[in-house]
Amino acid sequence: MSEQEAGSANRREHLRTVPVAAGAEEVRVELARIVASAVFRDSPRLAAFLRFVVNAELEGNGDRIKGYTIAVEALGRDADFDPQSDPIVRVEARRLRDALARYYAGVGRDDPLVIELPRGGYVPAFHRQPHRVPAHMAAAEGRSGRAAASIVAGLRRHAKFWRYALYGIGLLAVLEVLFDIDRPFTGGPNAGLLFPLAPSGGAAPSPSRRSTITPVIYVEPLIASGTPAPTSISATMFRERLIDALARFDDVTVIDAPPRTSTSAAGPDYRVVIAAHYNVGGSVSIAIKLRDASDNTIAWSKTYESGDGAYQSQSRMIGDGAIEWLQPFGVIQARERIKRALASTMDDPYRCMLDAYSYLRSFDVAQYRPVRACLERAAADSPEWVTSFEELARLDLREYQFGITGRPGDARALDRALETVTRAVDVKPTSALAQCVLQNVLMARGDLEGARAAGERSLRLNPNDRTIVFSHAFLLIALGEIDEGATLIRLVASDSLALPGRYHPIVGLAAYLKGDLAAAAVEVSRITNPHHPLGLMLSVLVAAKTGERARAQEALELLYVQDPSWRTDPRAGMGRFLPVSPTTSASRPTLPPPRPN
Repeated sequence: MSEQEAGSANRREHLRTVPVAAGAEEVRVELARIVASAVFRDSPRLAAFLRFVVNAELEGNGDRIKGYTIAVEALGRDADFDPQSDPIVRVEARRLRDALARYYAGVGRDDPLVIELPRGGYVPAFHRQPHRVPAHMAAAEGRSGRAAASIVAGLRRHAKFWRYALYGIGLLAVLEVLFDIDRPFTGGPNAGLLFPLAPSGGAAPSPSRRSTITPVIYVEPLIASGTPAPTSISATMFRERLIDALARFDDVTVIDAPPRTSTSAAGPDYRVVIAAHYNVGGSVSIAIKLRDASDNTIAWSKTYESGDGAYQSQSRMIGDGAIEWLQPFGVIQARERIKRALASTMDDPYRCMLDAYSYLRSFDVAQYRPVRACLERAAADSPEWVTSFEELARLDLREYQFGITGRPGDARALDRALETVTRAVDVKPTSALAQCVLQNVLMARGDLEGARAAGERSLRLNPNDRTIVFSHAFLLIALGEIDEGATLIRLVASDSLALPGRYHPIVGLAAYLKGDLAAAAVEVSRITNPHHPLGLMLSVLVAAKTGERARAQEALELLYVQDPSWRTDPRAGMGRFLPVSPTTSASRPTLPPPRPN
């Protein structure tokens, strides 16, 4: 049990010793006070959740407080909502509990009542604060006003103690989140400690050199020649489908109308030029160019020869552009790295994102603190930009798995990751990458059903994002669906310009779980990062199975150096990458026992 959970448990135990039950009218007054507070004012979803469960309980309809009814009647989900596949209620319940903790640690610390949402369910509980006694209760304690006043005064003498106790409990929740997850960070007594604020008398510096943080792509109208056959590709629909595919990525701004010519407005960073020639017989030749507007050079060009305009051919042409231009370390990011090499990460959020990608790929610990600082600044300056929250969540997930600044397996880092990715989903519900990060966080928390649902949503939202496809393939392998995951990841790899560092460990793990030690050994030999725990774990397993005991022991010692906790509890270490589930426990790999010191 974490310190926060222990504190909450102790607090609930004490509240149960207060013998006075809360009346319905008092609870409604407290509810109104809570939802009108700053903690809830900018979180209508949490306020609606709280109103629904409190009113249902007060009206004697506690049996209606279920995941389905909350989702449909409070959170606006459709009638076909499936609580087993969509984790929204569980995620929002956790946010609500943390928001209530913040409220009672702050402006609500002297409220006469406490409204709680106990863990493990959605039915609220109502308690009297131990240091607050209404006047009519105090009078009932004695016949004289002096006796009542004495009781109240005695309780008030302890009020300072309880105020600090409740503050401490709430502080644990606040410290787990780097910023107020329900509303933009706007100030307060500690303003500027987490995110630098503007100097007094002035505005915060612009986070970007232009009005948009991300590069702008203008997809020009398609140029067509020749006579199309009835079955030929529609030039209009091809352009529209390309625009749709590009717009599904968070790290680019796509426009489909001519940019303004005013000298005060910057033009697009990149232009997409499409030319189609309809050949006799129904085939079509399509040439696509990506032009860098900064120097008018051709950054990418490809010509396709389509048959009779089959859907598969269109998908391949559109997918190529989306994949090769916009994936991490793709064409646009490579060019932007050169352009922004001298930019300050604190003033250029997109450069900050590029650095975050480099850190996540390289495992260079020295990059961690500057990357985190600039992402926090970006989140504060541009709360509408979803990428900063996605990358902060990924950093916290990495912190949980690897222990960059603390110990591996620290649940607080995982809690922060969940809070931050939930903010990302709130900022942009249609973000495929936000759903992908949610999948990875839920997987690390052991919520495999929720992880699968989030992963499937991310794939539907953007099947062309290779980060998403790789992550979902790994989830399938972890769930025991090894063939499906391995097939998916190999198909994706064939179209990728740059493979992520985890490709070979994942494919090697799939081969090992299938019993193909030769293929697993090949993938181990191709792992470029010798310090990745998953790669080291696989190296140990393969070497041990093939009888190379010295090599297995060498890899095992490196694993212990990277993370000493593997020596005493290898199952916990493995669990941070391969969560236990009914489908994987039987085939879960087992590390050889450590050699005695």
